Amino acid sequence: MNIKTKIRIAIFCICLAVFTFAFVYIVREQMDSHNRQQESAQLAEDVRIAPADEEQPLVEDPIEEEGEEEEEVSYDPNLEIPIDFAMLQEINPDVHAWIYIPGTNVNYPILQSTGYQEFYLNRNIHGEFDPAGSIFTQDFNSLDFRDVHTLIYGHNMADGSKFSILHRFLDGRFMEEHAIIYIYTPRNIFRYQVVYAVTYDDRHILMSFNFDEDEEYDWFVYSLRNSPNINNHWNPNTNWRVGDRLITLSTCTDNVHQRLLIGAILIDEF
Repeated sequence: MNIKTKIRIAIFCICLAVFTFAFVYIVREQMDSHNRQQESAQLAEDVRIAPADEEQPLVEDPIEEEGEEEEEVSYDPNLEIPIDFAMLQEINPDVHAWIYIPGTNVNYPILQSTGYQEFYLNRNIHGEFDPAGSIFTQDFNSLDFRDVHTLIYGHNMADGSKFSILHRFLDGRFMEEHAIIYIYTPRNIFRYQVVYAVTYDDRHILMSFNFDEDEEYDWFVYSLRNSPNINNHWNPNTNWRVGDRLITLSTCTDNVHQRLLIGAILIDEF
């Protein structure tokens, strides 16, 4: 066997090995993605106590008598929370809320680590390593969603899971048709209306603005409106005022120095 034949055989073997490795990797990734989505769907089904009404609140607004002062913390012991938090906290006590966007696949538990801030960036609800991570908050925010501004993080997964679908909010029609976000906690139901979809820089928002100060809240809104991305979209059907309770869903973009932010203001609380 001459040297040229040996070289050809060696090159063929290397190419075959690379192809085999790539094929196995792709198949494994697809299987992992399928399993993750199946597990998420099963979890959402298992913890659902009663179906949430996508158009109407689950309970009626309380009637306030004239001159009656609103309580700082509202809690109705008879309120039926449609998520089985006892089951979730048996799986992992770091689960403190659930996010649901009707008409999308966003239907996930929200976790917050008591230690490392970004623990759930690459960990699932069982605390196991998972590149898809979990939907999570950081301890800059309280667990009861009563802060003026709460940041919720999730990956932009290629398989369409987690917060990948948030990129579709840059389309005005999609935003209009999916403008309601529900947050469930063990004690309350919060209903939000989407107000913006903005490609923003990668600064840590809660460390950059003090949202308890109206001036800094207003400065944050100004910075959003001056974000240069031409695809940003604002919901024209909302009346957003400085001081309104706000959640922002944050996910990555193709640019490592940018984040996609979907903001929503509180419109109902039960």
